[in-house]
Amino acid sequence: MGPNTAKKGTDPMIQNVVQDFCIDFDGGQVLCRTDVPEVGTFISKMFSAMLVPHADNQIGQIELLRSVGGFTLNGGESLNDEGDPSGVFDQLRHEVLMTFILARRDLIWLHAGVVKRGGGATLISGPSGAGKSTLTTILCERGWQFLSDDAAPLSVTTMDVLPYPQTPRRRVYHARELSSGDEHLLEREMRPVPAERVWRGRSPVAQIVFIEFSFDARAELRPATPGETTLGLISNCTNFVDHKADGVACLAALARSAPGYVLKYGDNAAAAALIDELAI
Repeated sequence: MGPNTAKKGTDPMIQNVVQDFCIDFDGGQVLCRTDVPEVGTFISKMFSAMLVPHADNQIGQIELLRSVGGFTLNGGESLNDEGDPSGVFDQLRHEVLMTFILARRDLIWLHAGVVKRGGGATLISGPSGAGKSTLTTILCERGWQFLSDDAAPLSVTTMDVLPYPQTPRRRVYHARELSSGDEHLLEREMRPVPAERVWRGRSPVAQIVFIEFSFDARAELRPATPGETTLGLISNCTNFVDHKADGVACLAALARSAPGYVLKYGDNAAAAALIDELAI
């Protein structure tokens, strides 16, 4: 889906067209404006499943514009002096997510991928670089429905998970072991999910899987206790400060109702096959 509106920039030295994009989450929209064509292309691909024609309920606005020193985000200081727009993609993606998080403090936002098969969703949680995006896209290729690869908004009242279907980005791994903390150095590639595989509604949580990647490790899945599951969810809660005791109670209740598992693995296909078995 393309941008909604376009007009000339106001700076006489910069004549790029300003493009508007409306990104929707649960009926609220963030308006993104940019005069950088590469950024517009990134938004179109990154949020292809979340774009709507116009903002009926705008809850925020983000501007990423070209400046003499590089780019400015929301009128702030110049970013990326080398002028390479790809350097601001991650910051823009994070800014969109944080705008939704701040607007929807009623939700618990978990750092997790979400896929669905049958009557319930599976949360796949773990630190950055553990392989959440890789496993969610592999599972979608195996017939699962896609809700999210990175952000899992959870209703405090119903404990249903809401879809946040930004396009997954998988790290490109090479056939060698990385030093701890070096995962961020790996290149990322977008892996679009077919529209028919994107789940648009809320879903109850059927199980929670905490993943631990270790090069050449044998794929093993073990049950986690409700206490382990609760602590794991708390540690992966993005906005815990908004909920505190209520958040602990909600996540503890979720851990009692949805079984938790710890998945250690080194092979993506073997790990996906173990998660597959949970939904049978």
